[in-house]
Amino acid sequence: MKDEAVAEDVVQEVILKYLKIEDSISLKVKLSTYLHRAVINQALDHLRKDKKITALPLTEKTDMEEESPKNAII
Repeated sequence: MKDEAVAEDVVQEVILKYLKIEDSISLKVKLSTYLHRAVINQALDHLRKDKKITALPLTEKTDMEEESPKNAII
């Protein structure tokens, strides 16, 4: 992650989530492995939420549609 403060927030969220559930789970892997994977997943979730996707209007043609032949056999 480019922003150190965001990365710290992600790690803090994982630690808080773990502390809430630590008594109710039994780990089949080492704690460090569990936390490492949890931080990766949380970071990916954060990046997905921040991603801004703009959609094309349905009436606008894409470059691929304009370049493809109209009578192409698919």
